[in-house]
Amino acid sequence: MQLSDLTVKRILVVGNPTSDATMDLMRESIRFLNECGCACVFMDFGASDLNKKEGFDPTAYPADMALVFGGDGTILNACRKLIDSSIPILGINLGHLGYLAAAEPDDCIQTLRQVVRGDYTVEERITLEAEIDGKKYLGVNEVVLDRGASPHLLHVTASINGHEVDALRADGLMVATPTGSTAYNLSAGGPVVVPTAKTLVMTPICAHSLSARPIVVGENDVITLNTAGSAAAAHLSLDGITASEVSSGSTVTVRTGKNVVRLVRTGENKFFRTLRKKLSGRD
Repeated sequence: MQLSDLTVKRILVVGNPTSDATMDLMRESIRFLNECGCACVFMDFGASDLNKKEGFDPTAYPADMALVFGGDGTILNACRKLIDSSIPILGINLGHLGYLAAAEPDDCIQTLRQVVRGDYTVEERITLEAEIDGKKYLGVNEVVLDRGASPHLLHVTASINGHEVDALRADGLMVATPTGSTAYNLSAGGPVVVPTAKTLVMTPICAHSLSARPIVVGENDVITLNTAGSAAAAHLSLDGITASEVSSGSTVTVRTGKNVVRLVRTGENKFFRTLRKKLSGRD
């Protein structure tokens, strides 16, 4: 296959260089891609940090696609690091479930063969933006406001577009994207949302109330969470990473992010098969 025939010419390869299994599969994949005429650049993003990009500048590493080897956590990390770029992400699952991945290790080379001949689609997922005290944080799965290490329940008033919808005492409250609906949101009793939907889900966490229920809002709705009345500072995190301490009486504003995550898909949509496996244990 000649370079001029390729849709994908330059690939950013991401993975854990300390894992022998990951490195073996990456080497095999890079060798295949090089034989097809693709240039590959390896990047180790390192530990996640919401406040910095670990020095990563997508413009310094121009690529047509990012090839990520790992579980959902690794792919999620890559999504955050590439959130300011339009680089589509192809995930190869080396974890447990692989909601975000396009292929399993056994299918890796066949999937890459489809990609280099342009036989793939790009699925867009909405993201999240949380703002407190003028500082903004970006996330892919969810924003969580919880009581942290405090033994006391969090008092939080939730409003949508300026209209109060609930005032509750709980361990916390989260706002999840459709991508994050199968993560912490699902464990907290929130609904599963089709990944490509353009909605957010506001889900209470262990609320001291029988009436507290998840609420689904539109992509243009703005959610505000106020902690007035809480006995101690709250804890704000995005995608499981600490973002900020939230003092009593502070307000966190959550809305749909300006950027989207772009995931490469080949063949059938595996979301529902993965979901069935997670919920029922059946393939």
